Amino acid sequence: MSKALSVWNGHPLFEAIHRDTYGPKRGGGIILLTAQGSGLGLAKTSHSAALYYALNEHFGHTPNEEAEVHISSKGYLQAWENSPGQEQPNALILDEANLSAAEAHRWQRNTALHLGHQIQAARVARRWGIFVVPSWSMITKRIRTLSNYVIENNETPFGSARAYKIILDFKTGDVRRARLGQSFAFCDMSESPCYIRLAKLKQEYLDNSFKMADDEDNKQEQIKLQNTIQYTQWGTIAQQHILSGLGQRGTVRRMKEQHEEYRDIGMEMVDPPVLSTLNGWIQKLKWELK
Repeated sequence: MSKALSVWNGHPLFEAIHRDTYGPKRGGGIILLTAQGSGLGLAKTSHSAALYYALNEHFGHTPNEEAEVHISSKGYLQAWENSPGQEQPNALILDEANLSAAEAHRWQRNTALHLGHQIQAARVARRWGIFVVPSWSMITKRIRTLSNYVIENNETPFGSARAYKIILDFKTGDVRRARLGQSFAFCDMSESPCYIRLAKLKQEYLDNSFKMADDEDNKQEQIKLQNTIQYTQWGTIAQQHILSGLGQRGTVRRMKEQHEEYRDIGMEMVDPPVLSTLNGWIQKLKWELK
């Protein structure tokens, strides 16, 4: 028996997972792994690696870190689909789960819904997902409701944690937690292949995020410059029409008729009622683009 598995052997949480897997339910589920006070640096990733190895050893499954350990919901879902069949239980990891799908933001609503539906259907299969999140409060109610257990790393003593069973109130629909056993210590797995893979994936995510932010800044600067040039050129053309005796509205109509690149610009953007001169109008547009 490995050191990772010996830590869990006999604990009420591990016994409950065993009953869920091999008992009448013959199913799997989700284990949420978080930290007290949403604390950083409380070894959540190391703990998830320890649990990943302990469960797979207990299930008699050979770990495959490249296939089973992820920080993206897409990778996790693919890992779930490619996992062994019903007769061979196994464990998977979705670290930083709130980054990809489990957090309730509008831009994540489709992936969060997909992941929630997958969790709901997946409980009939004997696969256990370990979802690592900074805080219990950061994930959607659907995922909290469909999850089975929560493990919360303690701030002190470092390297210890508490376990809870998730209970859904039938009448109110409220989700609460019931303590399982005493606090326990978990192994330092910072040198394990699982931990090293997760650290690599997180660094790649950060590198891509920084690049995307730089690209977006450059894109916005280019748009601002192009718009400024366009409006300046527009002003020069418009001035020629105004000098020929057309008013502001007539000038805009003439420009939209004669210059194709201006046809899709709305009248309300180029004819502000509070401005009476062409110069003021152009300066206002430039100021809005800053």
